[in-house]
Amino acid sequence: MARKITTAQHGYQLLVANFSGGGDPSHGRNPVKIRQEFVYQHFPEIPGDSDSGPGTEAEKTPGIRTLMGTLDYTTPPMPLPSAGTVTVVSEDFTDPATLFLSEFGLTSGQDVDVTTGTTYPTEDITNTAPNGVLTLFDTAGPNLIDVPANLPIETGSVTIAWTSGAAPYSQTDDGVGGFAGDGNPAGSAINYTTGAITLDTGGGAPLPPDGATTILITYTAVITVGEIATNIAAAISALPGFAATALAAVITIVGPPGIDGNDLRFEALYGGVIANFTLAPLDGSLASAEPFIGPPDIS
Repeated sequence: MARKITTAQHGYQLLVANFSGGGDPSHGRNPVKIRQEFVYQHFPEIPGDSDSGPGTEAEKTPGIRTLMGTLDYTTPPMPLPSAGTVTVVSEDFTDPATLFLSEFGLTSGQDVDVTTGTTYPTEDITNTAPNGVLTLFDTAGPNLIDVPANLPIETGSVTIAWTSGAAPYSQTDDGVGGFAGDGNPAGSAINYTTGAITLDTGGGAPLPPDGATTILITYTAVITVGEIATNIAAAISALPGFAATALAAVITIVGPPGIDGNDLRFEALYGGVIANFTLAPLDGSLASAEPFIGPPDIS
């Protein structure tokens, strides 16, 4: 796609003579000036250096407009970056979603990981201390183990480990709430949503956890909107001219400053019916960049 750069020419200062009305010095009535100058600049658009060079995307052939006004700042001459926010409102990326920033597009599942949650290794869920005899543990008792700290849990990601006779043993979930492995996995179960767990370490030859040892769980939590936001922020920060940070589900984007900063594309496109993002501003481009083109200066 063609690109454009908005340039700024030197300002023009026109002297004008606007009076509030006629005057007659012989009668002591001098004319009152209400305007004396008109200052403005021209801002021609020109083609960008290349498809990957400086400037902003031009939906039509660039260079056909010349804007008029004056460079304006909140605090002159301090430039400010363009800005926008993205809020991740759904973790369901069954259909792809693409976030557009200027000429860049970040697509879920290709450029951004939206499926892999955080893995929590060897979390201690010991509650009722093993005594070398107990073989059955449950988050509901009577021999308690703790509910994992990060819920819900990704199916097929759970391993529960213990030692018996100083040797390591473990069970791994089968993705549908059951377990396979050592002890009596047929008596073990997990609810991925609530974190309720039954662990049966018995079997043909009982494998009770050694006394005063720990029962450990390794698992991956289902990805959250906050983790997706963190992944998107990292992908945005890798784009030239952009930086982003995530706080919970909200991504704050900092883009290029200047006139063209407010003309950078900022949109989302969804492959299905789920809108995964809320964007601000909503007009299709970033905002708040300075300097911007303000009105002519009339004084």
